[in-house]
Amino acid sequence: FADERRGPGKLGYVATEVGSALGLCLPTLPGESHLWIGYLRSYEHMGRAGVSCAGTCRCRPVEIDGHELRDGISVTDIHKLTIRELKPGVERPLSAEWPSSAASCCALTLRVLPESTTKEHKFKLMSLLLGGAGINRIQRFSLRVAANAAEGVADKAGQ
Repeated sequence: FADERRGPGKLGYVATEVGSALGLCLPTLPGESHLWIGYLRSYEHMGRAGVSCAGTCRCRPVEIDGHELRDGISVTDIHKLTIRELKPGVERPLSAEWPSSAASCCALTLRVLPESTTKEHKFKLMSLLLGGAGINRIQRFSLRVAANAAEGVADKAGQ
């Protein structure tokens, strides 16, 4: 995944190769929280990404399809992911591609999948919003900061 750097209106991380991964080190909120994943949904070139969690949280692995069936339509879509805090002192093992420092955060991985209805594999992450059970527990953070905290994930995935 890489930042397209196409200007202020085109923010996001994009990957086009199967197996490309983006690791994000997110804050773990107490109890149950929700992560809204904003992504590009478009009529051409799009593929699917798998999302999974490790570290101090757990979530049900999901697959997000960026392909929009209506011709000529490109929009930002949102997928809601439920995340649960693990009990203190309990951590889900991280895969080898994660640095050991990521064990102290909610380690979210997005990986481009080989299955695609377009036979192409572009996936673009555009935004994240993490919130707890109440509005007073919403956390804002930068995609770049989260990606930097998980530095090395994409490099190790490509080896």
